[in-house]
Amino acid sequence: MASSTAKLEMTFDFRNAWVLMVDQSAGFMDVAAQMLQGFGFKKFHRFANLDRYRENREGLAPDLILIDPFPERERAMEFIQEVRKQEAATGFSMLVIVVTSKPSVTVVSTARECGADYVVAKPFSPKVLLDRILWSANAESTWEAPAEEAARGPARIGLQ
Repeated sequence: MASSTAKLEMTFDFRNAWVLMVDQSAGFMDVAAQMLQGFGFKKFHRFANLDRYRENREGLAPDLILIDPFPERERAMEFIQEVRKQEAATGFSMLVIVVTSKPSVTVVSTARECGADYVVAKPFSPKVLLDRILWSANAESTWEAPAEEAARGPARIGLQ
């Protein structure tokens, strides 16, 4: 007997999605950008720290944020909270993935409490990164969405 539940297949087109990377390692950002380009991403903003990003953020509206919280863990977590507050105010949402070589229980739980969609331990494979992006893009919203938007529509649309 055939199942009445049809499997929904989603395809993603990342060509128009903007990626923000904040990491003190230019080498890591080069490798991550190459991975993301392999998935179809084409638009990147890369900053060595949050101060440089804040100086140049005018007009930037990323769909995906990859951020390493070290060496300024507290500031990075505050930044993630700011992103979530901005989402609530504007209705435009972003996927936030924390990438870290120090995935302690404290870092993971704090990142999730602050609003990160996922925490990925460095080093990671392209498959792991893609799986986490797709999982996050398909996940239910964790923030209080306006009544007319039940899920993170803008970021999900930008990544589909």
